[in-house]
Amino acid sequence: MKNKLIIGLLVISVFLIAGCNVDTGEVVKEIRSQITEDDIDKAIKCETPYIRHEVGCCLDQNDNKICDKDESLIIEEEIKSNCGYPYISTEYNQECCLDKNSNNVCDIKENVTEESNKASCDDVGLHIYKTELNGFTILVTLKNTGNIDIEKITYTFDRCDQFGTIGESLGLKKYEIKTFEIARGRGPNEKVTAYPWININGEIIECENRKAEYYGQECQENECIDTDGGSVYVKGSVSGTTSEGNEFGPMYDYCSTQDSSYLKEYRCDENTEASWKSEMVLCDNGCNDGACK
Repeated sequence: MKNKLIIGLLVISVFLIAGCNVDTGEVVKEIRSQITEDDIDKAIKCETPYIRHEVGCCLDQNDNKICDKDESLIIEEEIKSNCGYPYISTEYNQECCLDKNSNNVCDIKENVTEESNKASCDDVGLHIYKTELNGFTILVTLKNTGNIDIEKITYTFDRCDQFGTIGESLGLKKYEIKTFEIARGRGPNEKVTAYPWININGEIIECENRKAEYYGQECQENECIDTDGGSVYVKGSVSGTTSEGNEFGPMYDYCSTQDSSYLKEYRCDENTEASWKSEMVLCDNGCNDGACK
């Protein structure tokens, strides 16, 4: 029988090569009718994990007697048929997803792409819940209240009349709440402003109009009292309160212990952060008991 199979295949090959006007289908049928499956199994030997398929071998890794290539097609067709319009099978053929516009792309995947393309600062929502000092750093707790991810956040502080940049932190996912440790805090009167940055078509854009602000204690006016009115001929003192609510003084004028011709004079000065300053003054007639003679 093995010889019959080999001879039959050779005959068909000869007919095909010669291009003879012969009905090869009839020839195949005639030869096939004389060959059993056992004859083919004996003539074609396939080593595991391959199995015999028609007149060749195919891969069967799970050993279920079905060619793997045919099995994947069967599974895919089963999943596709189970989905039903307007659903399609997902990329990995594990489940179904909606495809309303019949473009063979899951709508949810399309919406993610469209959302990125259509994103704008109007979609941003950022809220600061609280800030607190923690040693040399300031902790800021924020929530993303918008419907778009925030890529990063930059911060500034406004401490009464002073302004500067604190730094930046990572961003927030949609509806995420997180506390960031960003920089050293300067005092309880600090106003912290957070600026969100988002991804628009691959470019990270700052949304200044969607900034969030948090106010500490209200700033106070500097208060400074100089009892001698700035005169070097009267012993006086300086005392008061800074804009941050910190008290200072009293600090008294005094003569230098190293040179009695000099006076250490304290004065109020609104142009300084401390609201006061001191300087050494040369007295023409010398210094006595905290004042020039």
